[in-house]
Amino acid sequence: TGNRDPARHTFEDLRTFLEAFDRGEQPQPKVLSPVLRLRGVPFQCELSDVVGFLAEYGMESSSVVMGRNAEGKKTGEAFATFESVELADTALEEKHKQEIQGRYIELFRASLEERDEAWENDRAFIGRLEADPRVADSKELLVTEVKQIQRASVEGRERWETFCDLLNTGNRDPTRHSAETLRAFADATRNSESLEDLVARVSSRCKVVRLRGVPFQCDPADVIDFLADFKIKAQDITFVKKEDGRATGEALVEFPSKELADQAVEEKHKKEIRGRYIELFRSNQGELNEAICFCLRLFFMILLVLLLFVVVFF
Repeated sequence: TGNRDPARHTFEDLRTFLEAFDRGEQPQPKVLSPVLRLRGVPFQCELSDVVGFLAEYGMESSSVVMGRNAEGKKTGEAFATFESVELADTALEEKHKQEIQGRYIELFRASLEERDEAWENDRAFIGRLEADPRVADSKELLVTEVKQIQRASVEGRERWETFCDLLNTGNRDPTRHSAETLRAFADATRNSESLEDLVARVSSRCKVVRLRGVPFQCDPADVIDFLADFKIKAQDITFVKKEDGRATGEALVEFPSKELADQAVEEKHKKEIRGRYIELFRSNQGELNEAICFCLRLFFMILLVLLLFVVVFF
């Protein structure tokens, strides 16, 4: 099962174990089901990613459910129901520790009860979104809502793509947008607000620009020199980091005014820093705040590790 936590096992499994324990017997293996549990699924994955991962076994989207907790957040697990136990066994042997989006995926046997519990959590989450879209107040739930809009119709997908293009964000991936931008788009779509009005409202006070292609060895001085005509200071620059603390090649810069930000996008797009072409795109305060908060969390994690090292070894 890949799990020794009793809370993660079904009521039926626990009862079978306890009854055998009371009798002083070894619990008998349960009848195998055609369900497998995938662990380590990246949070940004969709059903289509899991279906593609298991495509050679005839997997369909109706047979896959993403694991969610009671709040509707993804758990990093998915449950897949195969046409037969034999097919599930084959997938277990062949796909264990293969990759989805660069992440190793572990496969374990699961029960029908575990799958049904995952279905219930997923249906409850979708039901809450449909009944009251305001429950999507976290970044993850907002990403899910925007992706649902894209999947619902060609018009929905085109509306999102046009919105990104008009904003000149340089990215159509909802996970790369701020919660503020996602919420604005979702609300505008529900209210049938025109894209022109939406873009004008979202970009009206935007003073933040995202630089893409920044060499990893760059420091604030390089960016200040690159933007010398726009009165940028070191405290206006935030280098975006990966979860492991490595550079992403992007930086967010807050300009003194929206007009200067727009001018920089026009004049410095595809100019060079240390021989590398730099692309400039419009960003927003929400994206900047997310990047700053992440860097602060990373800093305090490193500080905590150093303090623990000092306590243990000195």
